[in-house]
Amino acid sequence: MSTSSTGTMMFYLSIYMVALGYGGHRPTLATLGVDQFDESNTKYKEKGAKGAFFAYFYAALNIGSLFSNTILVYYEDIGHWTTGFWVSMGFAVVVLLPFLCGSFHYRYVKASGNPLPRIGQVFVAACRKCKVRVDDEKKLYEVDGLQSAIKGSRKILHSEEFKCLDKAVVVTENDLSGPQNHWRLCTVTQVEEAKCVIRMLPIWLCTIIYSVIFTQMASLFVEQAAAMNSHIGTVRLSAASMSVFDILSVLTCTLIYRKVLVPLAGRLCGNPKGLPSFNEWE
Repeated sequence: MSTSSTGTMMFYLSIYMVALGYGGHRPTLATLGVDQFDESNTKYKEKGAKGAFFAYFYAALNIGSLFSNTILVYYEDIGHWTTGFWVSMGFAVVVLLPFLCGSFHYRYVKASGNPLPRIGQVFVAACRKCKVRVDDEKKLYEVDGLQSAIKGSRKILHSEEFKCLDKAVVVTENDLSGPQNHWRLCTVTQVEEAKCVIRMLPIWLCTIIYSVIFTQMASLFVEQAAAMNSHIGTVRLSAASMSVFDILSVLTCTLIYRKVLVPLAGRLCGNPKGLPSFNEWE
């Protein structure tokens, strides 16, 4: 049976909308959840709760995958695709309603602008002042007051790493003679923001390999299961349901990490968060 051009257009439009929604909500949900914890509020121990949030957030994502790899796969195997889509939409609505009901009580961090131009200004200013020497780190440029020049952001203390970028905050005679040009003179906080991005580059590069392996895992499990005898007694497991074992292992390891390893490491290291960070080891 041939499909109409309207049906084909609706199919591709739906697929693109799913991809757009998935790519939009995945990173923003994690950051919105982190914004709900105030590290400066020691009364309710919110700083420690932030670390636990990531573990439970990842566990919740795997629970959703567990649902899709069992119930939805069952409907697909028996040919009830329409029922599977209706069940997916029903669960999405059920989850969306409490999320929207709590939106009035969420903490919202004000946007501080696009960080890419600020980071670019640091490298441009440092290149312009490549011949300038940093004689006194105490005289590096920074705005007065508790707040930084970046709206909604706190000041960041100067660090000793990547000192070549410190040239961007050295005040020269040209900076004093004319109006302030952010492409020639940056603040300490702005430079430290760029340094934070540089420190994260090795992590981003390492996670590329992880993302490649993680992406291949889903298709590999299905292809492997399709070539195996998937019968356990009289019960036949669908090839698409083989990812359930991966999901269950992740949920189990997450539970063991939060309930066993973190308390044990906290007792041994004397740190309630578990293993100390790199700075705490120093």
